[in-house]
Amino acid sequence: MKGKVRFESIDLLRGLAIIVMIEVHVFNAVLISDVREQGWFQILNFINGLVAPSFLFVSGFAFYISVSNKVDELRKFGDVFYKRIKRIVEILIIGYFLHLPFYSLKDFIQQIDYTGWIVFSNVDVLQCIAVGLFLLLLLRIIIKNNRLFIITILILTLITTIAAPIFWKINFSEFLPIMISNYFNHKNGSLFPIFPWMGFIFSGVIAGKYFVEAEENGGQNILIKRILILGMIFILFGHILLSGILPESINSLSPNPIFFILRLGYVLALLSLCWLATQKNSIKLKFIYDASRESLLIYWLHLQFIYLQLFAGKSLENIFGNSLGVAESALGTIFLILIMIACAKLWGRLKVRSMKTARTVTYAFVSILIIVFIIR
Repeated sequence: MKGKVRFESIDLLRGLAIIVMIEVHVFNAVLISDVREQGWFQILNFINGLVAPSFLFVSGFAFYISVSNKVDELRKFGDVFYKRIKRIVEILIIGYFLHLPFYSLKDFIQQIDYTGWIVFSNVDVLQCIAVGLFLLLLLRIIIKNNRLFIITILILTLITTIAAPIFWKINFSEFLPIMISNYFNHKNGSLFPIFPWMGFIFSGVIAGKYFVEAEENGGQNILIKRILILGMIFILFGHILLSGILPESINSLSPNPIFFILRLGYVLALLSLCWLATQKNSIKLKFIYDASRESLLIYWLHLQFIYLQLFAGKSLENIFGNSLGVAESALGTIFLILIMIACAKLWGRLKVRSMKTARTVTYAFVSILIIVFIIR
């Protein structure tokens, strides 16, 4: 039961994040621009800004949970290692696939210009997660001592957040290929470079470590209280420090480490609330868990619904781009969420009934996409 509660809490947080992410992308694509200036939308925009930190945090948390008892197996480079590598590669490929400017290899080679190449090589949340998980995997193999591993992760957390303003001033594309330089800052448009966003992945690892220890010692209730208190402290001090009491030289830092602390505070508070929600047997949120378990599928699929040109050469973004009111946008969001949950349920049931069939379907679908991309 302890293990179940532990996984349910993190699944709940990831499920909530993927559902809110659908709202983010729908509203960004179709909501009328005038609404964005209203006060309530600024609050919604801040809430939406917690989606990516939550995803990154969950990925680090889940990594530590999943390998905490498999360090020796990882160091043998057996099945556990190759399964991790396979998953990381899958995430990375999907991340770049979503940035393809053309769905044809011929067009990609012949028509892509420098601007298109930059857009393709921009780092989004999936690429950040993939690189973060790969780095964690290497460190977990190299550093067998768990205490030293966590200390290393803590140091990396501080480096990726505190040193981020320095890295954002450097134009890495002047001496590194654009595919690599885009991982360090946003100068070429990357939304989630490793500075400072990988700090959330590392923070998730640290939280996962304490969750494992609390489960072993039966101290989950105490841990959750401490995490909630820490989250509230981060939130309180984050808002106070960003209210204008600090010197302009600190307020003007970009990215500002205080923003990282503020968002991490909200993620910790949300994790605590999700854990408390899993203790209430009366709360049934199965559809959120369905979304959580198939989060990668939903991430890819809902973007295809919005941005792929499926309707006479036009996408939903092209048809409704920034023209719908709040009510219409909300209805569209709910409709797309229901479709995604239904897809997640169906895919989850197929995997339960026959994982072999699910793999066959996946390989066949991916093969078709590759063939179409090559011959189109």
